Amino acid sequence: MYDIAVIGGGPVGSRVAYQLAGAGHKVVVLEQKEKPGEGVCCTGIVSQECTRFFAIEDNLILRQVASATLFSPSGKVLRLERTDAQACILDRLAFDITLAHRAQDKGAEYVFSSPAKNLEVGSERIKIETLQLGERKYFEARAVVIASGFNSRLVEELGLGSINHFFIGAQAEVATDSLDELEVYFGEEIAPGFFAWLVPTSPSKAKVGLLARHHPGHYLKKLLSSLAAQGKIASAQAKPSYGRIPVKPLSRTYFDRLLVAGTAAGQVKPTTGGGI
Repeated sequence: MYDIAVIGGGPVGSRVAYQLAGAGHKVVVLEQKEKPGEGVCCTGIVSQECTRFFAIEDNLILRQVASATLFSPSGKVLRLERTDAQACILDRLAFDITLAHRAQDKGAEYVFSSPAKNLEVGSERIKIETLQLGERKYFEARAVVIASGFNSRLVEELGLGSINHFFIGAQAEVATDSLDELEVYFGEEIAPGFFAWLVPTSPSKAKVGLLARHHPGHYLKKLLSSLAAQGKIASAQAKPSYGRIPVKPLSRTYFDRLLVAGTAAGQVKPTTGGGI
């Protein structure tokens, strides 16, 4: 039996595993994907404070950002600039892999391709039912941390509720020509209720994305066409990825021997949708 089972091997799950394994606990991480960082829809922007706190290595940083241009619905433009870098854009795949490796180095065990299907909470332990390659396999732990992302079915089945207030993010990687700074776009015609972005990740690539309550793919397609017409990106043809961002946390994030953390608990920045 394990001391702690962490359901979800994203940044929050891996950080939890790292901290608990480092404190001497026997930890297992159950991840439904085949490997860390697979299929993530994320821009990867974090603050300098976050970079220092999590000791993020330079090789995980695609570039630093010291300026941004904001475009208002009325057409007015505001440019912000500082001498020093204010944020970093991470290689999100490499970041997830690094956090998982750190946890493993502390002794945490990772089991991939193992979605958790059911939790049976007892007086002294929690029994976790997983499905591995079509076969049921069971794990037992004294406590469980659910960090499995947006609207985990397990959370709702435990009576902790569900997240009904959320936006849907749509993002695509595009080719660009020496884009130097981050751009942010506002307006109901661009991203109803939220905002859109153009974020350079390398001298020849950038991420274009937005958040909206409905039809984000439609608005992203319009934004890509507009940016291509302005010559800011090479083409409007790009494959989008999607992700849901909660804007209201669960009313309760704990249960007997159980804690919910990260996006599964609705713990993101409501002003930006930042989820790392």
